[in-house]
Amino acid sequence: MEKKITYIDEKLERNRKYSLTNGSLNFSLNVAGMNFTDKELDELKVKFTKAHAEMKKIEAGEIKNPDENRKVTHFTDGSLSSRRTLC
Repeated sequence: MEKKITYIDEKLERNRKYSLTNGSLNFSLNVAGMNFTDKELDELKVKFTKAHAEMKKIEAGEIKNPDENRKVTHFTDGSLSSRRTLC
């Protein structure tokens, strides 16, 4: 006999799929209640990958405002920064 998937089953599976918990960081994130489809999330992967690469450059100390010769520091993790002083 095939099990009938209920509304509750679907919600529980979505909650499991879209929840992240990192105990060592004491951090959790649950986006299961947000209105998006798997297809829409897949389409965002390229943008997320590009944003992550840009944030890593910022953390490494890259100047993001060359016309002002200054960094975007609100993303900078001081322990990862190549310099301790800000421009």
